[in-house]
Amino acid sequence: MNKKAFSLIEVVVATWILSIAVFWVYKMIWENNKIINNSKNFLNKTSLFPVLETCIEQSWVTSWVIYIDLWSDLKSCDTNSSEIINKIDNIEYILKAEMKNDLSKTRIWETSIFSNFSWTSSWIYMQKK
Repeated sequence: MNKKAFSLIEVVVATWILSIAVFWVYKMIWENNKIINNSKNFLNKTSLFPVLETCIEQSWVTSWVIYIDLWSDLKSCDTNSSEIINKIDNIEYILKAEMKNDLSKTRIWETSIFSNFSWTSSWIYMQKK
């Protein structure tokens, strides 16, 4: 007997293997997109530190704890004593600076950025007059 067609079992096994392969490819693409998005969000958060330092540098504030209010152009800012939420790319950020040491011509600041997608990031900044 010469058999030239596939049996039902062979078709079911081949379909199952193909389904698993397609699922794995889809899962890898989804994980890759998630990693890229998280990386972009972390880069945006990290790039806010120079903005925070520039805002502190623009004014010689007397408060020990300040919160930064970024304007919509992200080039201008105000300092405030109460917590302010800045929204950038639909992510909320709180930019805070706490003075650790106040010398006559130098101040040591601990700057922190809080966000709703990751841990708090902190940085030490030295301001010179």
